[in-house]
Amino acid sequence: MDLPLIIMLACFLATMGGGAQQIVSGLAGTLPNSPILPSLVVLTSVLTAFTMAYLGFWLSAHFIGLPCALLVAGGLLLAAITLFRSEPFVPIREPTRSIGAIFMALSGKQALDAPRWLAFAAGAAITEPLGIALGVTFGSAAALLSAWIAPEMGRHTSKLCILRIVLAMLALAVAAFVLWVGIAAGR
Repeated sequence: MDLPLIIMLACFLATMGGGAQQIVSGLAGTLPNSPILPSLVVLTSVLTAFTMAYLGFWLSAHFIGLPCALLVAGGLLLAAITLFRSEPFVPIREPTRSIGAIFMALSGKQALDAPRWLAFAAGAAITEPLGIALGVTFGSAAALLSAWIAPEMGRHTSKLCILRIVLAMLALAVAAFVLWVGIAAGR
């Protein structure tokens, strides 16, 4: 199994129960047959995933050894913190039908969520971030589109809490391994 597929699966799982999935779930009831919501889901997933993967790649190009390992581990640590944070489901009170408002809400929720920090860390760890960005895009968009197809998925965030904690612990373990390799390589 190659890295983009692993990232795609990790991002799919990390998106489950997150804030962006809750927004899509809430809007799916008010815009059930509209092509606008799935289009915005895909667009915001692409923009945020590519931005974070290439940002990680660009920053890591300036460092080698331990500083690069610290950059990767920092991205994984931020992903773990985001996964540990539990966001209770809050129904949307007055959903707007404005394309701009939906775009801003989805972009804002996805900009610094766990899958984007995973994209940042993976982009910083490798030399070709295109596969990483595509994996993050497909994984996140698939999880968000599942909330559009079945809106009740985004309302059961408490049931996904265990999954998010396990993913956070896995991200912390990988961060510790990356730091250990960076320290060992720096000697």
